[in-house]
Amino acid sequence: MIMLLTMFELGLSTAEVIGLKWQNLNLKTGRLIFKRGKKGMKNDIVLEDDLLEILIKWRVYQARGTYYKALEYIFTDREGRQMSRFFVYYLLFLWGLNTFLPLKVVPDAPPDSGF
Repeated sequence: MIMLLTMFELGLSTAEVIGLKWQNLNLKTGRLIFKRGKKGMKNDIVLEDDLLEILIKWRVYQARGTYYKALEYIFTDREGRQMSRFFVYYLLFLWGLNTFLPLKVVPDAPPDSGF
């Protein structure tokens, strides 16, 4: 659940976390540049050492599992494509069931999604 850790640690919305790209993360300096909000204002964040170490390990794991193609996004679906918001809601739903949290903690869930 590296994506959820990144999401909660940096305070990202669902759309922001699924839009993170490897080209925007400097693994040597730990700087992450991404667009935030509807107007697309750029944010420059220096990651904590623990999160940076986890993302470096995630990159190695991801590259090993998908050696046949370069991945653009940090968090992808099983096919190596950008994750959909529904898939993130599904993961949060499963995580909520396993931790016995109330299901209303799912951020950005559309009212008709059933979450």
